[in-house]
Amino acid sequence: MATSLLGFQLRNVLFQQTRWGLAVNQCRQVNTGDWMGSNGAIREGGGAFSKREEAQEEMYFRKKEKELLQSLKSHHQEEISAQEKEIKRLQEKIDWHKEKLEDLKEHKSSDD
Repeated sequence: MATSLLGFQLRNVLFQQTRWGLAVNQCRQVNTGDWMGSNGAIREGGGAFSKREEAQEEMYFRKKEKELLQSLKSHHQEEISAQEKEIKRLQEKIDWHKEKLEDLKEHKSSDD
């Protein structure tokens, strides 16, 4: 049961990493112009408006990429916190079982 739950959580995290990775790559493709065939009529015309639009797009996509990376970072922090809580819970359960074993050993010794 615990193994299948851990496997499910691992697949879920890997899927989310892949999904976020694709989103970041798409932002990079759009930013570099690899994704789209045409950059728009203003850019094709050239001049100051073209440079201004290009700069604004670059800023927009850098901002979006930064937001995606921050979101991915916070997701990993949340996962780490959740896994640390799970480790603590399991360690407490192990300690509880060890105490029960000690109680059983003491009970057996007193019966002899």
